[in-house]
Amino acid sequence: MHEEDLRYMENSSTSSSMDKRSIHEEDHGEWKDSPLSSSSLYKQCRVFSLAEIKLATNDFDDALVIGKGGFGKVYKGRAISDTKKDGCDSGGVATASVQVVQPSEDISTQNLKNFTYSELDTATSNFQHDRLIGEGAFGRVFKGWLDKVTYTPQKACDGLPVAIKKLYPESMQGLEEWQAEVNFLGKFSHPNLVKLLGYCQENKKLLLVYEYMQKESLDKHLFRKLGKALPWYTRIKIAIGAAQGLAFLHNIENNVICRDVKTSNILLDEEFNAKLSDFGLAKLGPTDGETHLSTCIMGTYGYAAPEYVVTGCLYVKSDVYGFGVVMLEIITGLQVVDPNRHAMKRNLVDWARPFLRNKKRIHSIMDPRLEHDYPTNAAHKVAELILTCLEPFPDDRPSMEEIVLGLQDINAIKMKPRKSKANTTHEELSVSLDNKLVYQRSRSLVQQYSGIIPYPER
Repeated sequence: MHEEDLRYMENSSTSSSMDKRSIHEEDHGEWKDSPLSSSSLYKQCRVFSLAEIKLATNDFDDALVIGKGGFGKVYKGRAISDTKKDGCDSGGVATASVQVVQPSEDISTQNLKNFTYSELDTATSNFQHDRLIGEGAFGRVFKGWLDKVTYTPQKACDGLPVAIKKLYPESMQGLEEWQAEVNFLGKFSHPNLVKLLGYCQENKKLLLVYEYMQKESLDKHLFRKLGKALPWYTRIKIAIGAAQGLAFLHNIENNVICRDVKTSNILLDEEFNAKLSDFGLAKLGPTDGETHLSTCIMGTYGYAAPEYVVTGCLYVKSDVYGFGVVMLEIITGLQVVDPNRHAMKRNLVDWARPFLRNKKRIHSIMDPRLEHDYPTNAAHKVAELILTCLEPFPDDRPSMEEIVLGLQDINAIKMKPRKSKANTTHEELSVSLDNKLVYQRSRSLVQQYSGIIPYPER
């Protein structure tokens, strides 16, 4: 599979540089030269403007609807040719089935606001550079302000802060991601999923408006060298929140596979509550008794499950593998892939696995910034949980519901108090004072009756 045919994610400046590579970089000549390769398909396909599609479908006339699914309606339209091709003269009209996908009104957009581009332009002060808070492969994210009730644009620092993702107009993959985000986040609501407030679609301008997360993404807290390290129980709290979000997506009613579980996609609010974000790669899970989906390989190197990378078969528990990698990053404070590390340590999963299996060695890979301020038994339990998530076969991995329960049990393991002067108990202090009084009385009596031999000072 050729590198240009594979998709990668780049969500933050702290993401590993390996994110910029394709997941699978084998270059097979027969695929590269095949008429079925994605690059050749793009060359054969024409990119239509919204105006052309509206013309072809009579402005999305419901009489032309020929199908409907989770991602929207399918219309029958007229393909207008401007060159002589397939028997059509220049300027002629050929009837064809044109799939036009709009946000599904009855499923996704009923709770979302359809913003105008002008509104979002005002909310971000014309998308000024000082409002830029993130940049990825398919767009930029700006901070803006809206009225808390009406969602109309407000002046800076006045009203509700929001994150506005502006996709690059030339990105075809970005268009697909925009559509997936609108449909999935428009449909679902959960405390551990980032909230999508609305969207904008004007000509080639595609934007998404999210709630603003004050503490940004988890990777920025784990991998930065400066600043206060996340305490143990905060890390477990974040892991529980992310696991609850995935468990919600995986349940029978929703049946959604995230396909890109990683630390840069876990956002944190002011209280360090975790919320999953970025559903551009999400897929509806297998149905009708099937165990997996066969899909184009997409995701981020290091987090993708081995069965998905090798075969293209996507399971619900492929997300569980990615979550196991996230948990490993949480306890070690290390990125899953770092080309700047020693060769043996570049791949975190391969390097850490022997330590995870040995209780006597687990402390060797724990984040040194924790300064051993965690329950040893809890660290052992987390290591066991990570190992089960990283099992090579999907069936051997736990469900996200089981992981949530396991993490809650780990969170209940409390630190043993360290003995110090500050930690002296009331009972110990009382005994100490009593002993001192007895000693003083004894010394006084001895001096009184002997008058010769002084009681030794302590």
